[in-house]
Amino acid sequence: MFLGPILALAGLAPLLWARSEFRRSRQLANWRAVQGRVTGITVAPAGPVKIRYEYTVEGVRHESAGTCAARLARQYPEGGPVLVWCNPRSPGEAALRRKPGEWPAVAAVCGALLLLFGLAPVRIAMLLAGLLLMAAARRMLKAGAARRNWPTREGRIERSELQKLDGREEASVVYSYSVDGIDLLGSAVTAGASPEAGSASQIVARYPAESPVCVCYDPGDPSIAILEPDGFRMQAWGTAVVGGVLVVLALMGMLGL
Repeated sequence: MFLGPILALAGLAPLLWARSEFRRSRQLANWRAVQGRVTGITVAPAGPVKIRYEYTVEGVRHESAGTCAARLARQYPEGGPVLVWCNPRSPGEAALRRKPGEWPAVAAVCGALLLLFGLAPVRIAMLLAGLLLMAAARRMLKAGAARRNWPTREGRIERSELQKLDGREEASVVYSYSVDGIDLLGSAVTAGASPEAGSASQIVARYPAESPVCVCYDPGDPSIAILEPDGFRMQAWGTAVVGGVLVVLALMGMLGL
């Protein structure tokens, strides 16, 4: 009896968070990029990693801080270069990322699914959920096609090693590159989920330390970079299949088949 309202309320939280992240991204659209330097890192037992950094605008030194997921912390070593987005009207206001990444979109889809199953009849919810998942898969494939057209820069592998993360072995690859005179560090090999543990040694072997590498970067936010632009393809097709199955089952139920 109360399951529907509970699901609907649970869906509101990720939807509101995704909305705030997308609104924040729009606010950052006109901010300027400057070279910064990481001054400190605070790793908490649980939760995001806090990154402290400094940067200079028109001869004035500023300090600020941001957060990132633990798996991205390796691209922010203390003393390392960092791209900082600062508000041209108020240079003391800054951010490390101008784009929200994939998680707000994932949160929006999950929140919408919970809302649908909480408020709509089951078959209608299944139909709408299937269509939503198919639309999300289309968006993932479209983003993948855009990544394959990203500009590239020659970079250098700074570190390449195996490390334990959450009890499993993963490849830790950090590379440097420069865009428009700003030095940057990246750690993403491919878009999407982290490589499986079984392929970690292959990734480290493919990208040995101190070797040159071709870096693909997002022209809208050069701090977002990858080495292999073909990512999310399997996840996208898997999402499309699940969405298609839901649509078929919903239509069969409506038609009494």
